[in-house]
Amino acid sequence: MSKNVEVLYGAASISEFLGWPVQTVRRRARRKELPVFRIGRQICAQPDALRQWLYSQTEKSLEAA
Repeated sequence: MSKNVEVLYGAASISEFLGWPVQTVRRRARRKELPVFRIGRQICAQPDALRQWLYSQTEKSLEAA
């Protein structure tokens, strides 16, 4: 049985999802600061993985405050 997985394909899609500039997404992906993967040369991400990552970043920020 196959499982449908939503994928954001390309830096522009990830940028739109996060509300960030495309260059920021590319830079942070290159630095491995985002939960992304590649299909060929395209940066891709699962929306659920990005949501979890954002949540964890928020938690870390609140703990440091």
